[in-house]
Amino acid sequence: MIIFVSDMFLSDYVGGAELTSEAIISKSKIPINKVRSNQLTKKIVDNYSDRHWIFGNFSGMSKEMILYCCKNLPTYSVIEYDYKYCKYRLPDKHIEAEGFCNCENEIQGKLTSIFYANSKKVWFMSEEQKKFCIDKLPA
Repeated sequence: MIIFVSDMFLSDYVGGAELTSEAIISKSKIPINKVRSNQLTKKIVDNYSDRHWIFGNFSGMSKEMILYCCKNLPTYSVIEYDYKYCKYRLPDKHIEAEGFCNCENEIQGKLTSIFYANSKKVWFMSEEQKKFCIDKLPA
């Protein structure tokens, strides 16, 4: 079994990330249990730590829960649908709103970098996005 964590699933919202996640989930030959990121607990992590985990959007997870997953999940992967290190989830939007984006140097950016560095694999939506994120989060 695989544990798939995301802020929302197709039953909650019909968006690009949710459609992509559902396509992955529906084609899996391995059973997948869905967990909403804001409902993830230490008990769930501990009970299923021997499974592979996939994290989609995880803005609903507390900083403590992200660190707990880093320390207690031996194998997990991340799907990067946008730019999770940025508080706007899109650096261009952040720059437009505030004139700059240095989120990679803030807590959210550092935490995202640690989360990615501890993952087995990070999947990106494009090579350009991958290069951008790797340049910003070199951990």
